[in-house]
Amino acid sequence: MGPLLLRPNYISPVWSGPRVNKARGLAGETLYGESFDVSVHEGLVNVVEGGPFDGVPLDELVRAHRAARRWTSFLPSTGRRSWATSPMTASCRSS
Repeated sequence: MGPLLLRPNYISPVWSGPRVNKARGLAGETLYGESFDVSVHEGLVNVVEGGPFDGVPLDELVRAHRAARRWTSFLPSTGRRSWATSPMTASCRSS
């Protein structure tokens, strides 16, 4: 499985200007001041774009696969823990 691509959520607070639009190549009248690129905050949850989880909200995907994550071992070179995930299925899809 490849990387998860997420649809960003743009918001337009009062301090919005053209910088986010220009940096992201966004056209249109609306000026955005912030982008939530990876978020599970209520109202700002990203959605997966493409792949087997296309259209699945990130919070649902995390909730459905949280139990699949497990600590495996310490990495010898860094002393930090690594983790692995078991094969994921599209069980979190709601049809």
